Amino acid sequence: RGKVDLLLPNSDTVFSMLVIGGRTSRRQWFIDPEKAVNHRYVATQLFDKELRQLRTSVLEPIDPDRFERGIASLLFLLGFSPAVQVETQAPDLIVATAGGRLALFECTLKISDFQNKLGKLVDRRNALVSALEANGQAIDVSAFLVCALPRTQVAMDDARLIQHRVTLFCKDDLVQAFNQIRNPRDADEMLSTAAAKLAEKQSLG
Repeated sequence: RGKVDLLLPNSDTVFSMLVIGGRTSRRQWFIDPEKAVNHRYVATQLFDKELRQLRTSVLEPIDPDRFERGIASLLFLLGFSPAVQVETQAPDLIVATAGGRLALFECTLKISDFQNKLGKLVDRRNALVSALEANGQAIDVSAFLVCALPRTQVAMDDARLIQHRVTLFCKDDLVQAFNQIRNPRDADEMLSTAAAKLAEKQSLG
């Protein structure tokens, strides 16, 4: 039997390993809920302890407007700058990165909305790209379709998503996103990774 008493005042997360006879017996993460490298997380969880309301709005949504706001807040935590649109004839969210990249997001709770949402998202992305080019700004615009359902419950043709260069995020992806918010990757890097995956799928298809 043993006991370790260790003070780590500047740490927000500690990974411990118990090794017996050269073999790892147990691994354990210890997380300080009051601390995080991500200052956006610290600010958000100050007013929403353990992000209970945010998690409910995103992972167990019943109101589409609240789901949309939840996605915007989640994107903020991941390092993006999201803007909820007031105009109804607009994408749900316009998102910017520190590096100047843009992304459009459409959010939905229901499968029946998918074809309509996808069509509008593609049209709006193309319109924005044209407007930027006319303004002398050759900026690539990413497009994301976000659904509250698990991927297994979403009847969506992957070929159409790949054809129109749209990334689908489902509940499974949203759960993973919550796991990243304490130490998120660079927002521009995340968009580059998503674009690279789409390009790879297009080349294979």
